[in-house]
Amino acid sequence: MVHEFGHTFGMLHPDAYGYSIATNRSTMAYNYKNVTRGLNPLMFGQFNPEEFFTMGENKRVFPDFRYVAAVHNPTGKKFKPVYFGCMNDEIGMRRSADGKICTGYPCPCP
Repeated sequence: MVHEFGHTFGMLHPDAYGYSIATNRSTMAYNYKNVTRGLNPLMFGQFNPEEFFTMGENKRVFPDFRYVAAVHNPTGKKFKPVYFGCMNDEIGMRRSADGKICTGYPCPCP
C-alpha cells in the first residue's frame, strides 16, 4: 500500500533511475524483502536520492519537505529528474500483457 501511495505522490519505480526493480531497497521497488503482513510492514524500504528529490518537488503533498543534497544524496550521485507523463483518461484502467484495455471483471484479456 505504501508503494501505491508513492505512485500517487509522483514516485516512479527505481528502474526509471537505473536501479534494479527486484533488488533495490526502495519502497518503490518490487523487492520482496519489503513485505507486509496486512498493513503492518515487516521491513521498511528506504528512499533513493531521486525519490527524495521528487518528494521535495511535490509541494502539494509535502509542503515543508526540502531536498538537501548533502543529507538526501550524501554520495553525490548524479541524476536527472524523471517525471510521470501527463495524466489522461486511461489512468487506472486495467491492461492485459499486450496493452489492451480490460473492461470486464475478471479481466478477460490473457
